[in-house]
Amino acid sequence: SINYLGVDVISVSALQETLRNNQKPLLLDVSSSRNYTSKHIPSAVWITRSRVLEYLQSIPRDRLAVLIAYDGQYEIESLVAELRADSDYRLCVLEGGTLAWEEAGLQIETGMQFPAHDVDDCLLPPNIEQPDRDRIMREYIEWELQLPSQVTLDPLWLKLVPISS
Repeated sequence: SINYLGVDVISVSALQETLRNNQKPLLLDVSSSRNYTSKHIPSAVWITRSRVLEYLQSIPRDRLAVLIAYDGQYEIESLVAELRADSDYRLCVLEGGTLAWEEAGLQIETGMQFPAHDVDDCLLPPNIEQPDRDRIMREYIEWELQLPSQVTLDPLWLKLVPISS
């Protein structure tokens, strides 16, 4: 079998066959939340790379976990190196990632269907609709308005700024 940095690589056709045979591997998409939302393999769980090891600890070690990156490589290299140290998990990497799955003409989904945790890997610009956007913006503006009075209470600030008489 093909090996990538010490972890087996699974082809799109082999993964498709595994899914067809109801073997139910855990599909972990480590793409950015933006890439996952724009396109992902059906039933893939979105997760940030920094939380994969913790997430794997919650599943049976004999269950196959397939790591999926948007382009198949860029987002996965450092993660594979970290996970390779723990050989108890059944891991493999999807060759070519989500883009290869799509190029094979297989079903793609959009949206944030299966997040393993809150989406916190990037900040969205204010013009993109977000839950609680107005509340968050109000809290930020209130914080910013209170900042001058809070700064004047800081003893370090008093040493740096001469007080006029």
